[in-house]
Parts: sequence; C-alpha cells; structure tokens
Amino acid sequence: MKKAFTLIEILVASTIFAAVMIIVSATVSQGGSYYSKIKTQREASEETRKLADLISRDIRAANSNYSVFITGGPIAFNFKNGLAILTCTGSAGPCTPKTIYSPALQDPFNDSGKPNVLVVAISNGNFRVYVSWTVLNRTALYYKKFDSAPTIDQIVAIPNEAVNQISNRDNNTKVNFGGFCPDDDSNTADPNPRQPYVQFFITAKTKDFDLLPVQSRARAEIRSMVTSRSYN
Repeated sequence: MKKAFTLIEILVASTIFAAVMIIVSATVSQGGSYYSKIKTQREASEETRKLADLISRDIRAANSNYSVFITGGPIAFNFKNGLAILTCTGSAGPCTPKTIYSPALQDPFNDSGKPNVLVVAISNGNFRVYVSWTVLNRTALYYKKFDSAPTIDQIVAIPNEAVNQISNRDNNTKVNFGGFCPDDDSNTADPNPRQPYVQFFITAKTKDFDLLPVQSRARAEIRSMVTSRSYN
C-alpha cells in the first residue's frame, strides 16, 4: 500500500509553491515596468533629437541675401542674415524681437518670457517658421513654410492648424530660442560683423507628467547652439 501525503506536507508544498509564484510574478511585473520606463524615455529622447536635427539644418541653411521683414504689429522688424527670433505672447500678439539672448537655467515650462518663435529665410520664396505654443494646456512645436516673409498674424495663427504640429502628440514639448540675429540697422559700420547664431533649448516630457506613475513618465532635454553658414 502506497503511503499518501499528509495534510501538513500538502500545506507546506502549497506554501512554497505560492511563495515562488509571488516572487516570479513580482519579477515579471518589475521587468514590465522597467521596459515601459525605458520605452517611454527612449521616445522622449528620440523626440528631442529629431527636432534638434530639423532646427539645426534650417539654421545652417539660412541665407544672408534675404532679410526677414515682419509686419503686422505696432512696429516692423527687419532682420538680416535670414534669421529672426521673436517672443509672441498670445494668439493676437504682441510679438517682440530678440537679438541677443541666452536661455536661463530655469525650467522653461515655468517661464513664459523666453523667445518661442524662429523664422528662417532659405531663399526668396522659402521661409520657414517654428512656433512653440501652448494650446488647450498642451505645449507643442509647430512648423510651417511660407512663400514670403510671414506677418505677425500669420505667425500666431500657425498653431491653430493641427497639421502644423511636428512634435509628438503624446508629449509636452517646449522649445526656447536665443542667440544673435542682428537687424538691418546693427553693425553697419563694423567691418567684421559677428556671425549670427541661434541657441535652442528643447524639453520634451510625457503628457500629464506629474500625474503619471514613475514608470510611465519621462523627460528629455537638449541644449544646442548652431551658427549660420552665410552672413554679412
């Protein structure tokens, strides 16, 4: 006659099996959370690199033979060397020019006073505009091409068209611009004018960042400075 397991042996085996299953489940869950965190962080990093490459390419291609003459506000802005940096504070303006500016270290999500518009003249019929804007509590980067220098009204209307958004819709993406973009009246007597440059600071973070669990949120930043290849 075969000897059967006792009740105590069955209970001990069940306890050991349950403990092993708990450990395995915790390991699998932790691995899934880690993978989710890595995936989210990678997407945010790729977002900032993609936008940085696009902005850098256009800045380098800026053509000094074309001024950026912007109208539509109380005054007109006339930048030479094919680059213009502006701060636009609302859908109805006003927009003010920034010729020399260095982004500070504070979080740009808490600072609304930094330049958020970059206009690049590539050729006579090729003007490109980047606008970092907040619409319905979502911060995004918008981009549009124009056949001629855009007016203030055209610039502030860019975020109104969803098709102009180039940043990831799953992220809050903020871009601030700075640097040296002289107007047509500056450095006229300088035989060695300074080369124009643009600094930009890109921050991408997951939508509803502060409300998400740690494993579901990510943030990435890129700071860069790009010089214009053509200037006079």
